[in-house]
Amino acid sequence: MLSCMSLLLVIASVAGCGSREREKVAYMMYDGSAVFSSALLEDFDKVARENGQPVEYMDGQNDAETQIAQLEQAVRDGVKIVVLQAVNEEAILPAVERAADSGVFIIAINRFIQSEKVAKVYPDERQAGRLQAEYMESNLPMGACVVYLQGPFSQLGAQQRWEGFKEHCLDKRRDVHLLDRQDGDYKRENGRRIMEEWLEKYPHI
Repeated sequence: MLSCMSLLLVIASVAGCGSREREKVAYMMYDGSAVFSSALLEDFDKVARENGQPVEYMDGQNDAETQIAQLEQAVRDGVKIVVLQAVNEEAILPAVERAADSGVFIIAINRFIQSEKVAKVYPDERQAGRLQAEYMESNLPMGACVVYLQGPFSQLGAQQRWEGFKEHCLDKRRDVHLLDRQDGDYKRENGRRIMEEWLEKYPHI
């Protein structure tokens, strides 16, 4: 998981502390109802409060246009630092670069923003898929049948985890059979529904 303390230290170095007036900071999550997104928010907010850093929180509600509008409004409101967990990395890129060009310091977390104009704090998603795969590759019995539940097919991190898993498990263990792969959209209720359907359709998982 991301180090919220490290992230706050970066913000503090930009926002100023002590006698300097702190800059306006906005934290923009992709979907506050998503389990991982809300966990990141809770950790970040806890550390921000402990360090006296005021933050404006914005929920993109898993809608790219909503988040773009929020970012543009934040710039108009004089926000100088944005911590961004993008709904859609490609869709928001033009707005991100306009904001950066106007002097806003943007820190992308969890989801990759393909621009040299932003700071980036996130894990190696392909490595995460590889670590999953190495465990499975070593522990699955011969002829195992598996299913793969992932995040949105359009989301880069989910794509990279799948690629890491495929390369280091399915491509190595030709005896392992992939029965299905579905997009749970990082929603617990979606994952539960899909898994129930799989267990009914594939009792030999």
